Amino acid sequence: MKFCSYCGKEISEETDLCPFCRNPSSHTSKNTKKKKKPGCLIGLVVALLFFILFVMLLSTDNSTTTTKDDGSQAISSEESNALQTYKIGDNVTVHTNRGDYSLKFTGVRETTQRNEFADENPQRVIILEYEYKNISFDSDVVVSFLYLRAYDKDGNALTIYPDISVKETTNISQGKTATASIAYGLDNSENFVTVDFYDITMDSPHNPECTFNLTW
Repeated sequence: MKFCSYCGKEISEETDLCPFCRNPSSHTSKNTKKKKKPGCLIGLVVALLFFILFVMLLSTDNSTTTTKDDGSQAISSEESNALQTYKIGDNVTVHTNRGDYSLKFTGVRETTQRNEFADENPQRVIILEYEYKNISFDSDVVVSFLYLRAYDKDGNALTIYPDISVKETTNISQGKTATASIAYGLDNSENFVTVDFYDITMDSPHNPECTFNLTW
């Protein structure tokens, strides 16, 4: 059924001219509905997908370092992306899939003692003192020289010096704390070294978890 778009009266389906108002074939069907354009629907779907993606990117937290209530820093050995830098006195907690443990350098001292059996004769011998704790690791923890790589201010690797005054590491169970020290030869007058820390509880770590810039 058609109706004239000018006068609104019902007219024949076949006519091209309204018999009432004599206007040409501008006829509409009362039951005719506009078809939705598929292009508009596709555009809405694409816009919605981009919006969801944008929200997901904003909600992603890439930070792997947090500050605990006691002021210590925490890093994840599984997710760490940026190399964090710490100093003497900073307590760093390492989160692993086997539990947590922490490490803190407590000081640096210089010794005049020399080992006559040492292969090298450095200008100076410094001793780095540190503390580690087994917070919740599923077995004993020991942070030995294998976890640490030291460098001078120019990035030259330091060699461990066989000093008899250093305190050896020990294995500790959950809830226990231990102190230890390690000696290095240093061939400059700067009171600065960098120590990279590697979490070797993980399989073959290729990159350090964090670095300590130690000045004294």
